[in-house]
Amino acid sequence: MSYGFQSAIVARIVDHALAGDVDLDFYSPTQFGVAVPTTGATDSFVIDADAAYVCYMLNGSVFQPAGTNINAPDLLVDIKNQGSGRYFSFKPMHWVTIIGNAQNPSQLPEPKILAPASNVQTILTNNSGGQYARADLTWVGIKLFMRGNFTLADLSLPVDFNYAR
Repeated sequence: MSYGFQSAIVARIVDHALAGDVDLDFYSPTQFGVAVPTTGATDSFVIDADAAYVCYMLNGSVFQPAGTNINAPDLLVDIKNQGSGRYFSFKPMHWVTIIGNAQNPSQLPEPKILAPASNVQTILTNNSGGQYARADLTWVGIKLFMRGNFTLADLSLPVDFNYAR
């Protein structure tokens, strides 16, 4: 079934939600919320064990001085799922490229599905030469509560999946 322009994973999630296989709840974990020293900063969060998490957008704000939003902070971002060992990108990416900003958040080309109890680590490398007063990173997505025998594998695309649907 097609619901307009969207990713294949979102279409599968919607199909399973309509079939009653999963319940969906908006969920938005945040990271940092602290000053970023000249050396950078590292923060992590753990997905609740009660549900998988599907992130479809990253949003962030960086301030210097406090209360003054910086649209293009000179920060590199490296995100890793500690449980699977998978990185979100080949190498650290500039903040604006992967996070965007409050006015232009970064919608991921394909939602990132994280299993229950996943530990996600984000490393910020500060290339500015100075300290930022505060950095906030918000993961925008949904918790995916699975019912019955439904598993994350049920969201896998068949080998012969037609991407042109």
